[in-house]
Amino acid sequence: MNSITTINPTISPSIPATTYVAVKPMSGAKKMLVTIYLTWPKLRRQLQRGSCQCNMKAFTDQQLLISLSMCGFEIDRTTFESLCRENVSAKAIIKPWEDQENLTEDQWEQTHWLFHFVLELWERWCPKEPSLHSITDKIEQGTKMKMAKASAKWTASIWHEAWQETLLMIDKGSFSSMADLEAASGKETDFFIWLADFGTLLSEFPEKKIQYKEIKQNMLQALNCKFPAEQDWARILDGDYIDRDFKKK
Repeated sequence: MNSITTINPTISPSIPATTYVAVKPMSGAKKMLVTIYLTWPKLRRQLQRGSCQCNMKAFTDQQLLISLSMCGFEIDRTTFESLCRENVSAKAIIKPWEDQENLTEDQWEQTHWLFHFVLELWERWCPKEPSLHSITDKIEQGTKMKMAKASAKWTASIWHEAWQETLLMIDKGSFSSMADLEAASGKETDFFIWLADFGTLLSEFPEKKIQYKEIKQNMLQALNCKFPAEQDWARILDGDYIDRDFKKK
């Protein structure tokens, strides 16, 4: 598993229901042709255009495993589930492939295929395993609901799920700070602003809705316990300020 391959999708005009995927191993091994049978015209058109954003849910488990194999990623379900337990995201799993030297532009782009294959299998086989992509998806979903002025109850619910998964992720990834966790996510989501927004939202519920006050108190307790010197978490959860250079004495 120490080599990466380049995937170049083309469609055979004589067999409209079949997608041929040419694989060019970087190791210099002979070029081989792997056939994946697809029955979804829309997906075939996306593959023909070379889109990495095609609907991976149209693939069967076996087709995804074959696709991973074409990328030099020989794996079975048991081993894959083990990788999900040991890594914080699909991105982390494919990092050894991305980090190889002398990747051409085309080869670099093809690593996106590998990411989507791994991500889809993670969501199918290990949906309860904490992952950074699951957390950021929930944060973004709640943010969109808040911006659309959806029910505060539903926004708080999805953000609470994200928070519970964040706690599991902190322990899973042995993160020493919230900033480290944010960096591992690719900084696609600002976790500090999210915490401030979530804390502010929880404070807006009526006093009689004590469950929301308890969530905020539990968040503050957990943050002070895990990262006591990183920020003034009470002020952040009050939406007061965020000081990236703050060092609590």
